[in-house]
Amino acid sequence: MYFDGASYQYRYGIGVLLIAPDNSHIPLAFKLQFKASNNEAEYEACIVGLETALELGAKKLDAIGDSNLVVSQVNGDWKVKEEKMKIYHQTLDVLIPRFEKLTFMHLLRENNRFVNALS
Repeated sequence: MYFDGASYQYRYGIGVLLIAPDNSHIPLAFKLQFKASNNEAEYEACIVGLETALELGAKKLDAIGDSNLVVSQVNGDWKVKEEKMKIYHQTLDVLIPRFEKLTFMHLLRENNRFVNALS
């Protein structure tokens, strides 16, 4: 699963790309209906991607995003300091145990162009 969130002056969106074991691709793009910071949009994208993967029956997943903040906080490398981010992180704490295996990896933005365009 690749995920990305974007926050522009008056537009806020998320993009997710799920790739199944048979190499089929499921792209998802959503416009957020609220004003979101870039970090909030990144967390939203991650959450939507995980929820969708679970709905599709995924048990093992690599979650790949260009948000160093989200990946580092989920992996426990960075503490979650902001109250808004704590709520997002708590949501992930509920979703993560539902997978048999779930890894989070950071990807440079220039290598995450497809979901960046979706967001």
